[in-house]
Amino acid sequence: MSVSSRQILSQQHCATHEDVHAVAKCTQCGALMCLDCHGFDEHGMAVCPSCRDKALQDTQSQAEEDAIRPVPLEDTDSERGLAARILETLRLVIINPLEFSVRLLASNSLLRPLIFAYLCIVFGGTLSRIWDVTLELEGYKIFMEAVEKTNETMPSPMELPDRFWTALYVMSVPFEAFFRILMGTAVLHAGSVVAGGKGSLRKSTQVYAYSAGAFVLAMLPMVGMTMAVVVQIFALFAGLQVVHKLTVGRAMAVCSLSFIMTILFVR
Repeated sequence: MSVSSRQILSQQHCATHEDVHAVAKCTQCGALMCLDCHGFDEHGMAVCPSCRDKALQDTQSQAEEDAIRPVPLEDTDSERGLAARILETLRLVIINPLEFSVRLLASNSLLRPLIFAYLCIVFGGTLSRIWDVTLELEGYKIFMEAVEKTNETMPSPMELPDRFWTALYVMSVPFEAFFRILMGTAVLHAGSVVAGGKGSLRKSTQVYAYSAGAFVLAMLPMVGMTMAVVVQIFALFAGLQVVHKLTVGRAMAVCSLSFIMTILFVR
């Protein structure tokens, strides 16, 4: 959208909220929308609440007719094996969160996404902490070599990490994974309800659990955990809009709340 188009929109008002300035125009019906009304359909196009609800109703009807397949992990009719379905689920969560969110409408399992989330968090989190410990030990080694070469006495020499606390740091990941899923799901659903979400607790659990697949990226050294958090937020953002029918602003607010609360209580 050009600068002149944005200026013209800012001078007009939302079709639903007449006292609020418009920020976009619906690509389906052309209605002007404010930030609270602004949303996306399953193709990522900007739509107003009426068109989005109509598109979601059509999507749900198609899901009932098996036109939309469930999340690959739950697609037992597929000829692919379990490993291939897990990889395809990870691909959707990481690369195509919009398609992943639409497929949630045809997904009903609760146990499979929870197991999926737990394994992904434990796998990525454990490797991330192993990298942390490895880099810390390498830093200690480089530090001591520098001290030996200079033959200087350091005022506060770097200490070798205690083995017990190092082991505890790595082995605590499975316990933290459990609380991360519990806390994240609870905050996500509570925030969605307060924001006017229309999805059930089951759907909130599915959204958070499958989005946690992004934690496999935490196995990458240095930047892995940051990438995992960013990708999960995008997946949560898309899932909340489709499952709970939240607007862009409200979905962003709920995602931010879930992320902050999880960091405060788990990390």
